[in-house]
Amino acid sequence: MKRIHIIGSSPRTGTTLLAEAMKVGFNIDRTLNHEASISNLNPPDGQVFLTKKPDDYLKVKWPLRLYRALYVICIVRDPRDSIVSFNSRQPGTYWTSLKSWKAFVTAFDEIETLPRFLWFRYEDFVTNPDRVQDLIAEHLPFLTVKHRFSQYHHHAQPDEGTAKDLNSVRPIAPAGVGAWKNHLPRVKQQIAVHGSITNDLIRFGNEADDSWETLLQSVEPGTFDSARSEFYTRRRLLKKRYQGLIAGIRLAWQHRQQ
Repeated sequence: MKRIHIIGSSPRTGTTLLAEAMKVGFNIDRTLNHEASISNLNPPDGQVFLTKKPDDYLKVKWPLRLYRALYVICIVRDPRDSIVSFNSRQPGTYWTSLKSWKAFVTAFDEIETLPRFLWFRYEDFVTNPDRVQDLIAEHLPFLTVKHRFSQYHHHAQPDEGTAKDLNSVRPIAPAGVGAWKNHLPRVKQQIAVHGSITNDLIRFGNEADDSWETLLQSVEPGTFDSARSEFYTRRRLLKKRYQGLIAGIRLAWQHRQQ
């Protein structure tokens, strides 16, 4: 069995949309509803198993090293757009802070060059979904194409929880790209709390240089709450890494027993 696991650079990076597009666009034998960690063992049957959990970037290093049937797809979104996404369950509250982005960048340095790891930008996915589908098919040659990503909305049948997260089934489009420009006090606040992200934006192709910072010069940082805690504790980060090591050992052991 081949295992495909989707992760993101933080919450609100389009992993749910990508997972649904994968189920429509390729022959996938088994999936788990909504989010399922890399720690979940593989089902006993099927050829291709798909799971996704955005913040598993802290867990996939050892599974990639120890379990050679694992392929990890990472979708990287401009962190400024992620931190201005509202939490629908808590009106007026932003979903996440830059804590996830900062942890992701550190983890990315460790997994970027590992085999069977593929990443691309959210902005490229929603702008040209078929090109991204071709990229995935090139790197995961065992996949068989069923439908084009651009036709995803004609074939998708998400479960109730997934449909709620997606808001609706509609064509893949870059509607939310650049939304951060309408929330400059939030962006200014987060940078004041977590530090500069300019070098990261340049690294991942979201900015060419630091000139974007001029937009924040006359902006007063706001006072906003995030639905999730503002920072990771060191204990929490270590726990996630430990869980990744255990997941890698369990998956490799399960594979040997089959």
